[in-house]
Amino acid sequence: FNCFSTYPPFIFCWVQDSSLLPTTMVKFGERLSQNRAPEYPPEAYMDYDKLKEIIRDLGKKKLASVDQTTREVSLTAPPPTNAAGRQFTSSDSPTTEEDFYSCIDAQLVKVEKFTLEKVTELRNQISSLEREVAALNDAATVANAA
Repeated sequence: FNCFSTYPPFIFCWVQDSSLLPTTMVKFGERLSQNRAPEYPPEAYMDYDKLKEIIRDLGKKKLASVDQTTREVSLTAPPPTNAAGRQFTSSDSPTTEEDFYSCIDAQLVKVEKFTLEKVTELRNQISSLEREVAALNDAATVANAA
């Protein structure tokens, strides 16, 4: 299991030996949190636990074909149904794939916003330092000319 970090908050991980996959996947969240840069807030990273929870909820769903024998016509909004077209029970998860995609989109926007803020800060610092260097070079040129 290998990880490397490019510019935080981006951490890339991969498994070279597929026989290690079941044990390493359990530890992925732990390794991910260990590789976080302590100077960056949680908003700089994707919420892995939230995404994992949605994936677990989706994994609990029992997919089935639509029950054609209980079709009803109604002019009111129907109650929520599961993948089989039946009303939700307490064992059904109301989480949908759209919830996952919405969550991951929001997480990516959050990380992108943080990254853009950091890039802007760095560019401003570079510009400021370049102005200081230019001013020092001008002062040195004036001093050497005198």
